[in-house]
Amino acid sequence: MTEISTPAMRYIRSPDAIETQVNGESTVLHAVKWAYLEFNPVAQAVWRRLAEPASLGDLVAGLMAQFAVEEAVCRAEVAALLSELVDKGYITPA
Repeated sequence: MTEISTPAMRYIRSPDAIETQVNGESTVLHAVKWAYLEFNPVAQAVWRRLAEPASLGDLVAGLMAQFAVEEAVCRAEVAALLSELVDKGYITPA
């Protein structure tokens, strides 16, 4: 699993990731691997922000403004999501 530890590292969606809305939720298909992910509302908010390059800190700040969550919890969960998305090829370093 990729460790997301560099605060300045920025990420962006992979060009191989194709998003669609199904019943109001984001589903993302990886066009090369033919795998897909379905996002809960928080992961969907992260995905929307990754349309432009964003760092872990950028994402955490945006989510804390949108959701009632403690910073440490938010940071840990967003770092885990970024790690998963990098490992599966849905996002790349910008």
